[in-house]
Amino acid sequence: MHKNKVIVALANKLVRIAWAVLAKEKSFSA
Repeated sequence: MHKNKVIVALANKLVRIAWAVLAKEKSFSA
């Protein structure tokens, strides 16, 4: 159970970082 929580937390962090990078690229190109 504990490992799953850690994995989910890391995945959420990676998704947020990727989303932020994509948003930055979109705003720069637009």
